[in-house]
Amino acid sequence: MRILGITSAIGIVGAGVVDDQGILAECSISSSITQSEKLITLVEDVLKKIRIKINDIDAVAVTTGPGSYSGLRGGLATAKGLVAALDVPIIPVSTLHAIAFNFVNMEGTVAVAVNACRDDYNLSLWGVSRGVLSRLTEDLTVKLENIVDVLSSVKGSLTVASDQKVKDMINSDNILFAEQKNVVPWAVNVAKIGIDKLKKGEIADPVGLVPSYSHKPNIREFKK
Repeated sequence: MRILGITSAIGIVGAGVVDDQGILAECSISSSITQSEKLITLVEDVLKKIRIKINDIDAVAVTTGPGSYSGLRGGLATAKGLVAALDVPIIPVSTLHAIAFNFVNMEGTVAVAVNACRDDYNLSLWGVSRGVLSRLTEDLTVKLENIVDVLSSVKGSLTVASDQKVKDMINSDNILFAEQKNVVPWAVNVAKIGIDKLKKGEIADPVGLVPSYSHKPNIREFKK
């Protein structure tokens, strides 16, 4: 089976395709407020790379949050449009899960901490062993000053995927900080997670699927 992964939550906008044997192709660009509009072009580009048609896709996996308001909306709208046209399943994937998947071939504990603004961070912990990624916590929203307390409770080796603010607060011999390229929810990771979830029957109703935000969107009423 072939799974299309779409990511637009944070860091990049991208599309990637995987099958049961592994990665087929990926196309991505650095994200901005408007670049989620380019997702369809990226989908077309990635399909051209591997010379298949959109009708050859068996399901679409998409990051549903946490992430930026406009990015999540753009990615989810694109994914919903594709599954409606193709009549295939849609698979929601946590942004933090997609980032943690960068470390699936290591051993130990992984912490993903992504800036959620207002001095808050989206945080999740994962255990990794023999190529299997296991969730240790739900996706949490914690204050920056509380991240140290959470991470100090982890025993053994710990890899942290975070920004510089978190790095500056922590000084511990058992912590390895990830390179910035691994603090990104790559589209092929979304697709790989999607293929596993599809096999488990973990799909969503596209009509009721909505983004998962850390905070309520700051939308002001328009007044004449």
